[in-house]
Amino acid sequence: MGSISDMVALITDMQIRAARYANPLTQLPGNVPISEHIERLLENGSGFVACYADLDAFKPYNDV
Repeated sequence: MGSISDMVALITDMQIRAARYANPLTQLPGNVPISEHIERLLENGSGFVACYADLDAFKPYNDV
């Protein structure tokens, strides 16, 4: 059986991993999972379409 500090370390690690893969506000995937998915598609020779949008002055809305 682990100690409380082991459990806290495990939970912290899980939170860090989750933050790496999803935006905490929108829960949408971040750059890491998107890049990994595109790499897999390219390696498999799968056809795909990508769309990139850059919204100017979006930061004030995203920071609410």
